[in-house]
Amino acid sequence: MTYQDIIQSIDIDEFENAIGFEPMGHNNNGEDWGQCPDPWGMHKNGDRTGKFSINREKRVYNCFVCGGGSLVSLTMAIRECDKDEAIVWLRQFSSKSNQTNESFMEEIVNLMVESKKEQEK
Repeated sequence: MTYQDIIQSIDIDEFENAIGFEPMGHNNNGEDWGQCPDPWGMHKNGDRTGKFSINREKRVYNCFVCGGGSLVSLTMAIRECDKDEAIVWLRQFSSKSNQTNESFMEEIVNLMVESKKEQEK
């Protein structure tokens, strides 16, 4: 099982609930949109209009003020943790979570090492 398998099997509804994101609506691009959780403190007066969205298919987020990124980077910001901790936390929302934490982390490290080797070529 790869990191990508885990991300693609995340239950987005459960993830959104866990981070306190309550969608105000859904658009035709497969995105849930609503108020930004603003973990970076970039919304001077809060987000009252719904500038934040999570793409259910691509498993990414975007905010017109804060920017965008992966569910891992969003988790890191919201939970104030590092990448490894964020990945372990995200695993709980995956339907493929029967793997141990140790074997999962070992697999992630191996994938990152392989990716770095490919980039160096």
